[in-house]
Parts: sequence; C-alpha cells; structure tokens
Amino acid sequence: MKIPNARRAILTIAIMFSAVFSLFATHNYCPAVEPAVSAIARPALEPKVTELLDLIGAGRVDAMLDRIGPIPDRERNAFEGTRQLLINLYGNSGKYGGFDIAGYKVLTPRFQIAYVLVYFDKRPILFEFGFYRVNDIWRPQTFALETNFKALLDTLPMQR
Repeated sequence: MKIPNARRAILTIAIMFSAVFSLFATHNYCPAVEPAVSAIARPALEPKVTELLDLIGAGRVDAMLDRIGPIPDRERNAFEGTRQLLINLYGNSGKYGGFDIAGYKVLTPRFQIAYVLVYFDKRPILFEFGFYRVNDIWRPQTFALETNFKALLDTLPMQR
C-alpha cells in the first residue's frame, strides 16, 4: 500500500515529535510543573516573613536588611539604594500596622518569592522577599519594595 506524500510528511513529523519528546522525558529535560506554592514552602516561609517584618515593626530596618544576603558586589549599589528608600519610606509613612502575605511565586523548588503587603498609617508598601533553600533551610536571599503596585494589580482578576 502506497502512502500519499502529504500523509507521509505528517506521519514523519509525528514520529519525529514523539521521538524528541521521548528523549527529553527520558533525560529529565522537561521540568515538573510546580504547584503555586509547594506544601513544604508555605509553612516554612511564613515564620521567616514574620521574623523579618517584626524587625521592621520595631524600627530595625538595618537589622532586617542584614538578614538578606549575601549581596554580590555588583548589586551592592542597588541594594544600598533600596535600603535608603526603605529608611525614608519607614520614616515618612507613619506607624507600622502589620502585614498580609499577598502571595507566592515558585521559581524552582529551592527559590521562591513571597509578596507581602506591609501596612503603615499613610500608605501600604509591597515587599518582595526571595527565599533560597539550602540544606532544607530557607533563607532570605533577595529583597525589593514597591510603592506603586499597579502592574501587579493589573494581573489580578477583578472581584465583585
């Protein structure tokens, strides 16, 4: 039985795709899909976030920032800029009023980001803590803050 050229081409492509997929799956090139927040990470990260924000609530900005790191030399200037911004915001935003964890992003099972809305009398500030797991211990690795979180809000669905 002779197979028409179009069908032969489709069959060849399907066989090649199947072979490539099989090769990638066999060699673990296809990463496993992570849940929104791993079951292990959330209970481990929440106390770490609380510990960091307790320092902010006590006015110990530098003590909180000392827990982040180590900061590579090439990122030191940006980190110092963030530090100064945080000190200024803390001094101008009024009394600390607590926080809510807005959500998490899982980059890998060993690096996850916590988004935390920190409340002050005059304004909320969005903190972003990157946590890195080494030897089953989560440690804060990165820190950023945002006062205008419109881009984040634009990604959330509207609720009534």
